[in-house]
Amino acid sequence: MNQLIRLGLAGLLLCCGLPAALGADVLAIKADRIETIAAGTIENGVILIEEGRIREIGPRAKVTVPDSAQWIDASSQTVFPGLINPFSRLGLSSSPGGSAASHPQYRVRDEWYPYQDLYHRVAEAGFTTLGLVPAGAGISGQGMVVAFEGLPGKELILKESGMLIIDFQAGSESKNLLKRAFEEAAQKSGIRLKTTSVPPPTGARSGPPAERPESSPAPTGSSAGATDPQIAPLADALRGDLPTFIRCASPADLRHLILLLEPFDQLKPVIVPGPEIELVAQTLAEKKLPVVLPAQTMFQRFTRNRINPPAILAKAGVKIACVPAGDSVAGHETFLLQLAQLVKAGLDRTTALKAVTLHPAEMLGLDHRLGTLEAGKDATLLILSGDPLATATRIERILVRGKTIYQRGQ
Repeated sequence: MNQLIRLGLAGLLLCCGLPAALGADVLAIKADRIETIAAGTIENGVILIEEGRIREIGPRAKVTVPDSAQWIDASSQTVFPGLINPFSRLGLSSSPGGSAASHPQYRVRDEWYPYQDLYHRVAEAGFTTLGLVPAGAGISGQGMVVAFEGLPGKELILKESGMLIIDFQAGSESKNLLKRAFEEAAQKSGIRLKTTSVPPPTGARSGPPAERPESSPAPTGSSAGATDPQIAPLADALRGDLPTFIRCASPADLRHLILLLEPFDQLKPVIVPGPEIELVAQTLAEKKLPVVLPAQTMFQRFTRNRINPPAILAKAGVKIACVPAGDSVAGHETFLLQLAQLVKAGLDRTTALKAVTLHPAEMLGLDHRLGTLEAGKDATLLILSGDPLATATRIERILVRGKTIYQRGQ
Protein backbone atom coordinates (compact mmCIF):
# COMPACT_ATOMS: atom_id res chain seq x y z
CA MET A 1 0.00 0.00 0.00
CA ASN A 2 2.82 2.42 0.91
CA GLN A 3 4.46 1.70 -2.45
CA LEU A 4 1.20 2.44 -4.31
CA ILE A 5 0.80 5.70 -2.40
CA ARG A 6 4.38 6.67 -3.28
CA LEU A 7 3.89 5.91 -6.96
CA GLY A 8 0.62 7.83 -7.02
CA LEU A 9 2.22 10.84 -5.37
CA ALA A 10 5.12 10.78 -7.83
CA GLY A 11 2.67 10.68 -10.74
CA LEU A 12 0.67 13.59 -9.29
CA LEU A 13 3.83 15.68 -8.87
CA LEU A 14 4.90 15.00 -12.45
CA CYS A 15 1.46 15.94 -13.78
CA CYS A 16 1.67 19.23 -11.91
CA GLY A 17 5.11 19.93 -13.38
CA LEU A 18 6.86 19.40 -10.03
CA PRO A 19 9.92 17.23 -9.39
CA ALA A 20 9.44 13.59 -8.48
CA ALA A 21 9.21 12.53 -4.85
CA LEU A 22 12.28 12.99 -2.68
CA GLY A 23 14.42 9.86 -2.67
CA ALA A 24 13.91 8.81 -6.29
CA ASP A 25 17.19 7.52 -7.75
CA VAL A 26 19.10 8.15 -4.55
CA LEU A 27 22.16 6.03 -3.76
CA ALA A 28 23.24 5.59 -0.14
CA ILE A 29 26.70 4.40 0.89
CA LYS A 30 27.15 3.12 4.44
CA ALA A 31 30.77 2.95 5.61
CA ASP A 32 32.74 2.49 8.81
CA ARG A 33 35.02 5.42 7.88
CA ILE A 34 34.61 8.33 5.49
CA GLU A 35 37.77 10.36 4.89
CA THR A 36 36.16 13.64 3.85
CA ILE A 37 39.49 15.57 3.62
CA ALA A 38 37.43 18.75 4.18
CA ALA A 39 36.13 17.94 7.68
CA GLY A 40 38.17 15.06 8.97
CA THR A 41 36.99 11.47 9.35
CA ILE A 42 33.38 10.44 9.84
CA GLU A 43 32.95 7.19 11.74
CA ASN A 44 29.93 5.01 10.91
CA GLY A 45 28.86 7.44 8.21
CA VAL A 46 26.47 7.65 5.27
CA ILE A 47 26.76 9.41 1.92
CA LEU A 48 23.62 10.19 -0.08
CA ILE A 49 24.17 10.57 -3.83
CA GLU A 50 21.67 12.01 -6.28
CA GLU A 51 22.17 12.90 -9.95
CA GLY A 52 25.89 12.26 -9.66
CA ARG A 53 26.47 14.62 -6.75
CA ILE A 54 26.70 14.24 -3.00
CA ARG A 55 23.39 15.37 -1.54
CA GLU A 56 24.19 14.77 2.11
CA ILE A 57 27.03 13.29 4.15
CA GLY A 58 27.40 12.68 7.86
CA PRO A 59 27.13 10.20 10.74
CA ARG A 60 24.50 7.48 10.22
CA ALA A 61 22.37 8.78 13.08
CA LYS A 62 22.10 12.26 11.52
CA VAL A 63 21.35 11.38 7.88
CA THR A 64 17.80 10.52 6.86
CA VAL A 65 17.89 7.96 4.07
CA PRO A 66 14.80 7.76 1.82
CA ASP A 67 13.03 4.39 1.79
CA SER A 68 13.50 4.13 -1.96
CA ALA A 69 17.29 4.63 -1.85
CA GLN A 70 19.59 1.96 -3.20
CA TRP A 71 22.32 0.88 -0.78
CA ILE A 72 26.01 0.15 -1.11
CA ASP A 73 27.18 -1.58 2.05
CA ALA A 74 30.78 -0.55 2.76
CA SER A 75 30.79 -1.73 6.36
CA SER A 76 34.34 -2.31 7.62
CA GLN A 77 35.59 -0.24 4.66
CA THR A 78 36.81 3.32 4.04
CA VAL A 79 35.44 5.87 1.57
CA PHE A 80 37.98 8.29 0.12
CA PRO A 81 37.93 10.95 -2.66
CA GLY A 82 39.16 9.88 -6.10
CA LEU A 83 42.87 10.49 -6.73
CA ILE A 84 43.88 13.41 -8.96
CA ASN A 85 47.05 13.66 -11.05
CA PRO A 86 47.19 17.28 -12.27
CA PHE A 87 50.27 16.93 -14.49
CA SER A 88 50.75 13.93 -16.79
CA ARG A 89 51.64 13.04 -20.37
CA LEU A 90 50.28 9.53 -20.17
CA GLY A 91 49.15 8.27 -23.58
CA LEU A 92 50.40 11.34 -25.46
CA SER A 93 52.99 11.55 -28.22
CA SER A 94 56.70 11.98 -27.53
CA SER A 95 58.06 15.39 -26.61
CA PRO A 96 59.06 17.61 -29.54
CA GLY A 97 62.60 18.95 -29.68
CA GLY A 98 63.76 22.39 -30.70
CA SER A 99 64.33 25.73 -29.04
CA ALA A 100 61.87 27.76 -26.98
CA ALA A 101 58.76 28.84 -28.89
CA SER A 102 55.37 30.33 -28.12
CA HIS A 103 52.40 28.10 -28.94
CA PRO A 104 49.63 29.15 -26.52
CA GLN A 105 47.01 28.19 -29.11
CA TYR A 106 48.08 24.52 -29.12
CA ARG A 107 45.70 22.18 -27.23
CA VAL A 108 46.33 18.66 -26.00
CA ARG A 109 42.66 18.08 -26.78
CA ASP A 110 43.51 18.12 -30.48
CA GLU A 111 46.06 15.28 -30.23
CA TRP A 112 44.43 13.20 -27.51
CA TYR A 113 43.31 9.68 -28.42
CA PRO A 114 41.01 8.37 -25.66
CA TYR A 115 40.69 4.77 -26.91
CA GLN A 116 43.69 3.50 -24.98
CA ASP A 117 43.44 0.75 -22.38
CA LEU A 118 46.09 2.43 -20.26
CA TYR A 119 43.55 5.04 -19.16
CA HIS A 120 41.24 2.27 -17.98
CA ARG A 121 44.10 0.75 -15.96
CA VAL A 122 44.98 4.11 -14.41
CA ALA A 123 41.34 4.59 -13.42
CA GLU A 124 41.31 1.17 -11.74
CA ALA A 125 44.35 2.32 -9.75
CA GLY A 126 42.15 5.02 -8.21
CA PHE A 127 43.02 7.98 -10.44
CA THR A 128 39.60 9.30 -11.39
CA THR A 129 40.91 12.62 -12.74
CA LEU A 130 43.94 13.32 -14.92
CA GLY A 131 45.47 16.57 -16.13
CA LEU A 132 47.09 15.93 -19.52
CA VAL A 133 49.71 18.47 -20.56
CA PRO A 134 51.63 19.41 -23.72
CA ALA A 135 55.41 19.22 -23.98
CA GLY A 136 57.94 21.56 -25.55
CA ALA A 137 60.19 24.45 -24.57
CA GLY A 138 58.73 27.91 -24.05
CA ILE A 139 54.95 28.34 -23.98
CA SER A 140 53.89 24.76 -24.69
CA GLY A 141 50.13 25.24 -24.98
CA GLN A 142 46.95 24.26 -23.18
CA GLY A 143 46.43 21.10 -21.16
CA MET A 144 43.10 19.37 -20.58
CA VAL A 145 41.42 17.68 -17.62
CA VAL A 146 39.58 14.37 -18.00
CA ALA A 147 37.61 12.14 -15.66
CA PHE A 148 37.11 8.42 -16.20
CA GLU A 149 33.64 6.93 -16.53
CA GLY A 150 34.36 3.37 -17.53
CA LEU A 151 35.73 1.72 -20.65
CA PRO A 152 38.26 3.44 -22.95
CA GLY A 153 36.55 6.14 -24.98
CA LYS A 154 34.07 6.90 -22.19
CA GLU A 155 36.22 9.55 -20.57
CA LEU A 156 34.53 12.79 -19.57
CA ILE A 157 36.30 16.00 -20.53
CA LEU A 158 36.04 18.28 -17.52
CA LYS A 159 38.05 21.08 -19.14
CA GLU A 160 39.15 21.18 -22.78
CA SER A 161 41.43 24.11 -21.97
CA GLY A 162 42.29 23.29 -18.39
CA MET A 163 45.64 25.03 -17.87
CA LEU A 164 48.39 26.91 -19.66
CA ILE A 165 51.71 25.02 -19.69
CA ILE A 166 55.05 26.84 -19.77
CA ASP A 167 58.57 25.41 -19.80
CA PHE A 168 60.83 28.11 -18.35
CA GLN A 169 64.61 28.39 -18.35
CA ALA A 170 66.76 31.23 -17.06
CA GLY A 171 68.42 31.82 -20.45
CA SER A 172 67.68 35.10 -22.20
CA GLU A 173 65.81 33.41 -25.06
CA SER A 174 63.24 31.78 -22.78
CA LYS A 175 62.88 34.82 -20.53
CA ASN A 176 62.44 37.28 -23.38
CA LEU A 177 59.95 35.04 -25.16
CA LEU A 178 57.74 34.73 -22.08
CA LYS A 179 58.02 38.40 -21.16
CA ARG A 180 57.12 39.57 -24.67
CA ALA A 181 54.20 37.17 -24.96
CA PHE A 182 52.71 38.20 -21.61
CA GLU A 183 53.19 41.93 -22.18
CA GLU A 184 51.62 41.74 -25.64
CA ALA A 185 48.66 39.76 -24.30
CA ALA A 186 48.21 42.26 -21.46
CA GLN A 187 48.35 45.25 -23.80
CA LYS A 188 45.93 43.81 -26.36
CA SER A 189 43.50 42.62 -23.68
CA GLY A 190 43.51 45.76 -21.55
CA ILE A 191 45.09 44.09 -18.52
CA ARG A 192 46.92 46.50 -16.24
CA LEU A 193 50.21 45.27 -14.83
CA LYS A 194 51.43 45.78 -11.30
CA THR A 195 53.81 48.72 -10.95
CA THR A 196 57.13 47.55 -9.55
CA SER A 197 60.30 49.29 -8.52
CA VAL A 198 63.32 48.83 -10.73
CA PRO A 199 66.72 49.21 -8.99
CA PRO A 200 69.01 51.85 -10.54
CA PRO A 201 71.86 50.59 -12.71
CA THR A 202 75.26 50.04 -11.12
CA GLY A 203 77.08 53.36 -10.62
CA ALA A 204 73.95 55.48 -10.85
CA ARG A 205 73.43 58.38 -8.44
CA SER A 206 71.38 57.64 -5.36
CA GLY A 207 67.77 58.66 -5.31
CA PRO A 208 64.28 57.18 -5.34
CA PRO A 209 64.00 54.06 -7.51
CA ALA A 210 62.45 54.45 -10.91
CA GLU A 211 59.02 52.97 -11.36
CA ARG A 212 58.13 50.56 -14.12
CA PRO A 213 55.06 52.06 -15.83
CA GLU A 214 51.84 50.14 -16.08
CA SER A 215 50.99 48.69 -19.46
CA SER A 216 48.61 50.71 -21.59
CA PRO A 217 45.13 49.20 -21.58
CA ALA A 218 43.33 48.42 -24.79
CA PRO A 219 40.73 51.00 -25.87
CA THR A 220 37.42 50.80 -24.06
CA GLY A 221 35.12 48.33 -25.78
CA SER A 222 37.98 46.82 -27.77
CA SER A 223 37.82 43.08 -28.35
CA ALA A 224 41.49 42.92 -29.28
CA GLY A 225 42.85 39.58 -28.22
CA ALA A 226 39.47 38.21 -27.16
CA THR A 227 39.30 35.76 -30.07
CA ASP A 228 42.93 35.64 -31.20
CA PRO A 229 44.04 32.06 -30.40
CA GLN A 230 47.59 33.36 -29.77
CA ILE A 231 46.37 35.94 -27.27
CA ALA A 232 43.20 34.63 -25.59
CA PRO A 233 44.76 31.83 -23.48
CA LEU A 234 47.55 34.13 -22.33
CA ALA A 235 45.04 36.82 -21.38
CA ASP A 236 42.94 34.26 -19.49
CA ALA A 237 46.04 33.17 -17.59
CA LEU A 238 47.04 36.78 -16.79
CA ARG A 239 43.55 37.43 -15.39
CA GLY A 240 43.82 34.35 -13.20
CA ASP A 241 41.03 32.59 -15.08
CA LEU A 242 43.28 29.85 -16.49
CA PRO A 243 45.65 27.96 -14.14
CA THR A 244 49.27 28.23 -15.26
CA PHE A 245 51.68 25.34 -14.66
CA ILE A 246 55.33 26.28 -15.11
CA ARG A 247 58.09 23.69 -15.44
CA CYS A 248 61.21 25.09 -13.80
CA ALA A 249 64.29 22.89 -13.86
CA SER A 250 66.41 24.42 -11.09
CA PRO A 251 66.25 26.75 -8.06
CA ALA A 252 68.21 29.34 -10.08
CA ASP A 253 65.59 29.23 -12.83
CA LEU A 254 62.89 29.72 -10.21
CA ARG A 255 64.48 32.90 -8.87
CA HIS A 256 64.60 34.38 -12.39
CA LEU A 257 60.99 33.33 -12.94
CA ILE A 258 59.79 35.05 -9.76
CA LEU A 259 61.34 38.35 -10.84
CA LEU A 260 59.89 38.06 -14.33
CA LEU A 261 56.36 37.38 -13.02
CA GLU A 262 56.27 40.29 -10.56
CA PRO A 263 54.21 42.63 -12.78
CA PHE A 264 51.69 39.88 -13.58
CA ASP A 265 50.16 39.71 -10.12
CA GLN A 266 46.81 38.16 -11.14
CA LEU A 267 48.50 35.11 -12.65
CA LYS A 268 48.02 31.86 -10.69
CA PRO A 269 51.28 29.98 -11.25
CA VAL A 270 51.87 26.39 -10.15
CA ILE A 271 55.52 25.30 -10.13
CA VAL A 272 56.57 21.92 -11.55
CA PRO A 273 60.23 21.78 -10.45
CA GLY A 274 63.33 19.75 -11.09
CA PRO A 275 65.77 18.49 -8.42
CA GLU A 276 66.81 20.49 -5.36
CA ILE A 277 63.57 22.44 -5.10
CA GLU A 278 63.84 22.05 -1.30
CA LEU A 279 66.66 24.65 -1.38
CA VAL A 280 64.13 27.40 -2.11
CA ALA A 281 61.33 26.13 0.12
CA GLN A 282 61.17 29.37 2.10
CA THR A 283 60.97 31.48 -1.07
CA LEU A 284 58.12 29.35 -2.39
CA ALA A 285 56.27 29.71 0.90
CA GLU A 286 56.75 33.50 1.00
CA LYS A 287 55.50 33.88 -2.59
CA LYS A 288 52.63 31.42 -1.95
CA LEU A 289 53.65 29.34 -4.95
CA PRO A 290 52.13 25.84 -4.96
CA VAL A 291 54.26 22.97 -6.23
CA VAL A 292 53.65 19.67 -8.05
CA LEU A 293 56.37 17.11 -7.38
CA PRO A 294 56.90 13.34 -7.52
CA ALA A 295 56.07 11.16 -4.53
CA GLN A 296 59.60 10.06 -3.81
CA THR A 297 62.56 10.73 -1.55
CA MET A 298 65.84 11.91 -3.09
CA PHE A 299 69.54 11.87 -2.37
CA GLN A 300 70.93 15.14 -1.08
CA ARG A 301 73.37 16.58 -3.59
CA PHE A 302 76.88 15.09 -3.42
CA THR A 303 75.88 12.78 -0.55
CA ARG A 304 74.17 9.47 0.08
CA ASN A 305 71.79 11.10 2.54
CA ARG A 306 68.10 10.60 1.82
CA ILE A 307 65.85 13.66 1.99
CA ASN A 308 62.08 14.03 1.65
CA PRO A 309 61.38 17.09 -0.58
CA PRO A 310 57.56 16.95 -0.18
CA ALA A 311 57.96 16.94 3.62
CA ILE A 312 60.51 19.78 3.55
CA LEU A 313 58.29 21.96 1.36
CA ALA A 314 55.15 21.20 3.38
CA LYS A 315 56.87 22.03 6.68
CA ALA A 316 57.95 25.37 5.19
CA GLY A 317 54.30 26.16 4.40
CA VAL A 318 54.24 25.34 0.67
CA LYS A 319 51.08 23.82 -0.76
CA ILE A 320 52.08 20.58 -2.50
CA ALA A 321 50.49 18.10 -4.87
CA CYS A 322 52.15 14.72 -5.32
CA VAL A 323 52.19 12.75 -8.57
CA PRO A 324 53.54 9.25 -9.34
CA ALA A 325 57.32 9.01 -9.34
CA GLY A 326 57.07 7.51 -12.82
CA ASP A 327 54.54 8.89 -15.31
CA SER A 328 53.50 5.40 -16.40
CA VAL A 329 50.71 2.92 -15.73
CA ALA A 330 52.94 1.10 -13.24
CA GLY A 331 53.75 4.37 -11.50
CA HIS A 332 50.04 5.09 -11.02
CA GLU A 333 49.30 1.54 -9.87
CA THR A 334 51.89 1.77 -7.06
CA PHE A 335 51.21 5.37 -6.15
CA LEU A 336 49.52 4.88 -2.78
CA LEU A 337 52.50 2.80 -1.69
CA GLN A 338 54.82 5.63 -2.79
CA LEU A 339 52.73 8.07 -0.74
CA ALA A 340 52.80 5.80 2.30
CA GLN A 341 56.59 5.67 2.10
CA LEU A 342 56.74 9.48 2.10
CA VAL A 343 54.62 9.54 5.26
CA LYS A 344 56.88 6.94 6.86
CA ALA A 345 59.84 9.18 5.96
CA GLY A 346 58.34 12.24 7.65
CA LEU A 347 55.53 13.75 5.51
CA ASP A 348 52.50 14.65 7.61
CA ARG A 349 49.67 12.18 6.91
CA THR A 350 46.93 14.82 6.55
CA THR A 351 49.12 16.80 4.15
CA ALA A 352 49.83 13.64 2.15
CA LEU A 353 46.11 12.91 1.71
CA LYS A 354 45.42 16.50 0.64
CA ALA A 355 48.35 16.31 -1.79
CA VAL A 356 46.48 13.75 -3.93
CA THR A 357 42.95 15.14 -3.57
CA LEU A 358 42.20 18.70 -2.48
CA HIS A 359 45.45 20.42 -3.45
CA PRO A 360 45.57 19.22 -7.08
CA ALA A 361 41.86 20.04 -7.40
CA GLU A 362 42.61 23.60 -6.23
CA MET A 363 45.54 23.92 -8.63
CA LEU A 364 43.28 22.87 -11.51
CA GLY A 365 40.48 25.21 -10.43
CA LEU A 366 38.15 22.24 -9.83
CA ASP A 367 37.94 22.25 -6.04
CA HIS A 368 34.26 23.28 -6.29
CA ARG A 369 33.61 19.81 -7.75
CA LEU A 370 36.44 17.51 -6.69
CA GLY A 371 39.06 16.85 -4.03
CA THR A 372 36.86 16.43 -0.94
CA LEU A 373 33.68 14.62 0.04
CA GLU A 374 31.14 17.37 0.72
CA ALA A 375 27.52 18.06 -0.08
CA GLY A 376 27.18 19.57 -3.55
CA LYS A 377 30.39 18.08 -4.96
CA ASP A 378 30.73 15.30 -7.53
CA ALA A 379 30.24 11.82 -6.09
CA THR A 380 33.65 10.71 -7.35
CA LEU A 381 35.15 8.43 -4.74
CA LEU A 382 36.96 5.23 -3.84
CA ILE A 383 35.76 2.50 -1.50
CA LEU A 384 38.84 0.94 0.09
CA SER A 385 39.28 -2.18 2.16
CA GLY A 386 41.14 -0.19 4.84
CA ASP A 387 43.27 2.87 5.49
CA PRO A 388 44.34 4.59 2.24
CA LEU A 389 48.02 4.38 3.20
CA ALA A 390 48.08 0.83 4.58
CA THR A 391 50.09 -1.51 2.36
CA ALA A 392 47.43 -4.25 2.54
CA THR A 393 44.58 -1.94 1.46
CA ARG A 394 42.84 -2.72 -1.82
CA ILE A 395 40.41 -0.72 -3.93
CA GLU A 396 37.02 -2.44 -3.67
CA ARG A 397 34.91 -0.09 -5.78
CA ILE A 398 35.26 3.18 -7.69
CA LEU A 399 32.43 5.60 -8.38
CA VAL A 400 32.62 8.54 -10.79
CA ARG A 401 29.72 10.99 -10.46
CA GLY A 402 27.76 8.32 -8.64
CA LYS A 403 28.30 5.64 -11.26
CA THR A 404 30.30 2.50 -10.44
CA ILE A 405 33.13 2.17 -12.96
CA TYR A 406 35.07 -0.56 -11.17
CA GLN A 407 34.32 -3.27 -8.63
CA ARG A 408 36.96 -5.73 -7.51
CA GLY A 409 36.26 -9.27 -8.61
CA GLN A 410 33.73 -8.26 -11.28
